[in-house]
Amino acid sequence: MAGHSLGELTALCLAGVYSPEDGFRIVNKRALCMDKAAGMHVDPGVMAATDVPPDLLKEMIQGRDGVHIGNINSPNQIVLSGNTEAVKDLCKRLKEMGHRATLLRSAWPSTPLS
Repeated sequence: MAGHSLGELTALCLAGVYSPEDGFRIVNKRALCMDKAAGMHVDPGVMAATDVPPDLLKEMIQGRDGVHIGNINSPNQIVLSGNTEAVKDLCKRLKEMGHRATLLRSAWPSTPLS
């Protein structure tokens, strides 16, 4: 079994690593921790998906404070994460270069996407 993010916990449960009851407790604890973490930050940050190749993206974010590669879903879909303004600024630059760059909804619904 395989999964991504919350799906990893589902996959582990389905693979028999722990019981569904333990899975519910783990998911609940994860949710509480995420909620607590959200309240600790003035800027909870944002995530964005882009089609920029990983090597080029690594070059572009090198030395750019507040932007990180959060996940490489495929060679054509990279998720950026970090400081809200820094990620939005990089997305604007990527779009100007003709790339796709889409802000993603995340665990903090109060994060504006505009």
